[in-house]
Amino acid sequence: MKKPNFNIVVIAIITIMGMDLIDTTVMNNILPKIAESLHTTPEFLKTGISIYMIVMGMFLPLSSWMAEKIGFRYTLMFAASGFGLFSLLSGLAMTDTQLFAFRAIQGLFAAFSAPVAMLAYLKLSENMLEGTASLSNYTLIMAISGQIIGGIFASISPESWRLAFVMQVPFACFAVVAIYKYFPKQISSNQKQRIDFVGLCLLGFSISALFVLSEILLKGIDLSIKIYIAICVVVSISLYAFTYKKIRNPIIDLSIFSNKNFTIAFVSNFSCRLTTYWVFFAWPVVLYHLSHLNTIYISIMSVCLMIGTIISKKTAKHIVYFYGYRTCMVLGLLGVSSVMLISILFDIHYNYITFCAVAMGYGFVLGLYQTSSNAVMYTVADKNKLDSVNTLKSSGNMISSAFALTIFTITYDLYYRYDISHHWLDRFLNVFTQTYYHVVVTAALAQIILVVWIILKMDNVKETLQK
Repeated sequence: MKKPNFNIVVIAIITIMGMDLIDTTVMNNILPKIAESLHTTPEFLKTGISIYMIVMGMFLPLSSWMAEKIGFRYTLMFAASGFGLFSLLSGLAMTDTQLFAFRAIQGLFAAFSAPVAMLAYLKLSENMLEGTASLSNYTLIMAISGQIIGGIFASISPESWRLAFVMQVPFACFAVVAIYKYFPKQISSNQKQRIDFVGLCLLGFSISALFVLSEILLKGIDLSIKIYIAICVVVSISLYAFTYKKIRNPIIDLSIFSNKNFTIAFVSNFSCRLTTYWVFFAWPVVLYHLSHLNTIYISIMSVCLMIGTIISKKTAKHIVYFYGYRTCMVLGLLGVSSVMLISILFDIHYNYITFCAVAMGYGFVLGLYQTSSNAVMYTVADKNKLDSVNTLKSSGNMISSAFALTIFTITYDLYYRYDISHHWLDRFLNVFTQTYYHVVVTAALAQIILVVWIILKMDNVKETLQK
């Protein structure tokens, strides 16, 4: 592929990813405006719009497989055109029912947009480390852009929220035309394979049900319903595991878990996100509680956190090239644990500047770990199984992000209920006087446990330095 054409394709792929990411972050800011315009409540609207994620989770297992089946070119065109069309229709919706219906169908196309675009980008990259590092930077920049755009569209006028959906149309048009004209034609690796309907139904249902469970777990919904959903998830996953060996062409190749380095990277990545990603929700609340500053200052703190992650990529690549993936993962997790503990002291002796500095430091060390753990999953896996790696990683990220705040809330409630403010550790440190600090320390200790496991079990895989 010619260099100019290659650059256009890369921009188009990043645009498709950006459409999904910006959509998600913008929604957080414009939700109250939508509720006001459609004469409903934000709480009801949030519950209804969650159908976007439910449908996305349902079709997520199919995305990478379909890209390998019919080709990335047609899959990306399908995703971008459908996402743009139903984003436009969402912006034109006049009732909450219309909005929910359009968002549900948009969720279907979202399942084929960012995950497939990510895999296509990695396949065009020189190596997995360079690809995941640069891709992570792009996603963070788009997340920051989403917050800024959402804030603008939420403040212009009562109906300005519609612009957040309509603006996706020119992006979609550019992506479709660029992919159609310049994306290289490819010979699909599994053209003759039949779709694994059993896997699609069982795994798609499991991912969607888990997301529903994360949404209702802490709400006043009958306990029997929550238990029923949890049992259904366990049964679905168990059925797929039981029938897996009988499926000729499984939608996700679970044999990749026989690679211990992949398994350790995947499980530790999932566990880290589950025990640390609550920070993105909780720290803005903590900052507001400590300072009562307006949302602009809180947004600046969130941006500092993301900037720290962006800065970390170059350092992460240097460490991996010279010292290996395991070393970078360990340093990142140790850093996450340390910054969490340090954050307690800065909460007690609050200063806005130092709070932002700690947030940037947290983003930096988390970026070290995330960059290396994400890249090593693709590096150690067989090249013909990258679609399964991508689907598992995307599904794991979606589920862990959904449950992170739930886990934080449950842990907080347990500490509060059993009132361990007089724990023996209080004799040594005064910081164990509030329930929140107990949760922070618990999360920090969880990272130490992951560090020990990685050191003892994982090989120190190295990446070849690019000249």
